[in-house]
Amino acid sequence: MPTQRLFAAALLLLGASSCDSNEVHTGEPDSGSDSGRAIEDAGSDAGLIDASAEDGGAPDAASPLPVAPTPEDVPDIVAQINALAPGHAMYLPTVTVHPPAGYEDHDWFRYGPGGRDFCNQMAYAPDRQSALYAGANHGSPHRLNDVWEYHLGSNTWQALYGPTGGNFNSRVAQKRLVQRLIAGEELTDAELSETEEYRTWWRDNVMLHPEGYLSVNDPGHGPLEPWHTWDTLNYDPVNRRLMWPFAAAQPFGMSLHQWAWDLPERPTRGENLTKMVYFDLDSNRWELYRDQVGAPPVESNAALSIIHVGGTRFVYATAHWRGGTGMFLWDAGTGVWTRIRPNDGASLESLAEDGAFPQPDGLGEYSPTHDAILYVGQGVYISRAPRARLYRFETNEWTA
Repeated sequence: MPTQRLFAAALLLLGASSCDSNEVHTGEPDSGSDSGRAIEDAGSDAGLIDASAEDGGAPDAASPLPVAPTPEDVPDIVAQINALAPGHAMYLPTVTVHPPAGYEDHDWFRYGPGGRDFCNQMAYAPDRQSALYAGANHGSPHRLNDVWEYHLGSNTWQALYGPTGGNFNSRVAQKRLVQRLIAGEELTDAELSETEEYRTWWRDNVMLHPEGYLSVNDPGHGPLEPWHTWDTLNYDPVNRRLMWPFAAAQPFGMSLHQWAWDLPERPTRGENLTKMVYFDLDSNRWELYRDQVGAPPVESNAALSIIHVGGTRFVYATAHWRGGTGMFLWDAGTGVWTRIRPNDGASLESLAEDGAFPQPDGLGEYSPTHDAILYVGQGVYISRAPRARLYRFETNEWTA
């Protein structure tokens, strides 16, 4: 089934519905791509994880699900999709939904995961013929760490990983009180009572790993306080990992952990950890990427597009006002980031001003046939005028 059709239908439905160091494979390079001539080594700045949490929420946290089998195609649906002429669309019947355990009757998941405004795209998993999805919201309605897939051939949403730790958004106020308390402020008796409730939640739901990072205290090690994915959500088909490269875990976690358990010293963050996480479809667990070499420094939504170009290789290219401007080739199997200097080393900021280099709020896709990346969308670096940009590996050039 054509990938393009799966993405088009899945995204329409989405909008309408409102390391443990496992063995890593590097995959085979694409036969048509040779970006080596355009590449230079970059300095290393992978960053450290420092997570925090915000809630336990109703309903109670669900246990991780076993790895779900891929749904089987429904012949009638597949026949209708295959009969579509180019440039045409269709309405699918009411979607089938398999929500996580404990959420069967919850309005949040009546039509699947619903649209998450922290995440603008889905990640196609060719081995499952499905589009994977994860992400949170700006508090409307939730901040969850669940994982879903949409299978077009059966018109089915199913949860692969139930939300753990609850809805982090509903304990924001309590977390802020604790932060004030740690900073030495005096709180009222009512506020102190709220902090003790937060302490209880933290002890029940948060674990400190020996490697020096925090996660939800469950077998799947769900991320705490999931943050922006924007357009970085992607899939490593070689290692079967849903990648959330810039989860931006919040920076108050170790102090909270020290306070929650009355520890004499603040736990030390582990070395060579990153803010990059992935969900492993084989182990049904969230893990941290580690030992990244040459990773670009990024803040907030500085990295807005990670584009799969074959095997375990991905391209990151974005101009951003916070200093995250750059273009890199990332091998998710080896953890090596290599800087690409396109257009004969021209200033990427100048290319962005001319509309030739990607800005935030856009999406890119790689064409193995043309060995090129097409990037479309508006930008906020200079203006919000919609643009299309093309990068060819053969010439190492971006053009508007």
